[in-house]
Amino acid sequence: MKNIVAMDESGNTQKIIAIGLVSIPYKEISKINLIFSLSEKDPHEIQVLYNKKSGGEFKYVDLRNAFRQTRLDVYDIFLKQKLKQLASLDVSVYLSVFPNPGDNSIRFQRFKKEAEDLLHKWAHQNKELAFSKQLEILVDQQVFPEQYLFQYFCRRNQYHCYLFPKRLVDDSKRIFTDRENSVIVRDVNSKTHNVIQLTDLLVGCAREHYALNIQEYFE
Repeated sequence: MKNIVAMDESGNTQKIIAIGLVSIPYKEISKINLIFSLSEKDPHEIQVLYNKKSGGEFKYVDLRNAFRQTRLDVYDIFLKQKLKQLASLDVSVYLSVFPNPGDNSIRFQRFKKEAEDLLHKWAHQNKELAFSKQLEILVDQQVFPEQYLFQYFCRRNQYHCYLFPKRLVDDSKRIFTDRENSVIVRDVNSKTHNVIQLTDLLVGCAREHYALNIQEYFE
């Protein structure tokens, strides 16, 4: 079964950060592309924000800031409509919320730790998807400082999941396993990958829910 795992973060300049993982069956992609397409019927304010401020993509923080700064309901209504459409999709969402360490090097290590933890949870709960040779893992370019490799394998009835820098991979050394899968974690541009925009909206409203107790978007 073809499946896409998309990961993004929210709030890396704030006191509280969130990182999210969304597991997306490939059959949902056409619906996602439709949700994240701008229509001529969409309000003028949304058209301007989308093209001028957000650079041709949907961003949770831009929609929220536009509403805070102008108090125009058009931004709030549009965001809630998008979230309601996303709630109808057959996707699974995993989330981690944690304090911002402040220091960049420490933050990157924390990102890696939290991302690995989410991948652990997802893989162990979805073993067949984790073993699938059609699995794609896409991550927003701001999450990791370098390219990583996801590895999932079973040995002696024990399942293992690892996330480590691709540069450390030595193809000459092989761990003998009963079953295994390795997938390169691809750093992608959110403008050209709607699954990252989807993750951005979900992790954005989830961070506000847990960090600021703003509930109306998360629900």
